[in-house]
Amino acid sequence: MQILTVETEKREGIADGDAFVCNRCKSKPAEIFQVNGEYCLDCWQAITHTNT
Repeated sequence: MQILTVETEKREGIADGDAFVCNRCKSKPAEIFQVNGEYCLDCWQAITHTNT
């Protein structure tokens, strides 16, 4: 019996070629994976560097 976790599912999805979509813009592939969501680089920079 194999127990799958969220991290296992993410790794298998990436290995299968499934792209995760950014939780903020919903259009670009996610490249940054955090506890609070998956984000593309552009959205991650907008979230973390709000003063620019």
